[in-house]
Amino acid sequence: MKTLKIFIVICTIIGFNTNAVNAQPVRSSYTIEYVSQQFPCIAETVTGSLVVQEADLNGRYHAEITGTFKGDIFGFHYSFRGVANEDDLPIPVAFVDHNQIIVLMRKEGKLIGKYRLSYHVTINANGDLTANFDESEWICD
Repeated sequence: MKTLKIFIVICTIIGFNTNAVNAQPVRSSYTIEYVSQQFPCIAETVTGSLVVQEADLNGRYHAEITGTFKGDIFGFHYSFRGVANEDDLPIPVAFVDHNQIIVLMRKEGKLIGKYRLSYHVTINANGDLTANFDESEWICD
């Protein structure tokens, strides 16, 4: 009987520790390399990279985007900094997915443009698409 109690206590402790680990965000990072890429708001092609650092918090996605580029013609230094947030909300009567991304672009430290993306999808319990929009825009200063 004493052995059974000890076993139950150990299993309970392991269970609590497992739940604590599962509650931690899943994080990852990756780099996208660009060679002679043309972006809106930039008058020359650029070469550089974007670094995306992601975290998944049980259906809530968050990413931070940073990038450094050098102009292929004039040699200006460009930087990108942005954030992306996405919510996937599986609820009993529908599925809702909403995402927003905002990226600021700078040339030699001065703001030259912004990129904004926003979309939303709702699917009801019958699998019918009941709401949908997708908007994106580049705003050049």
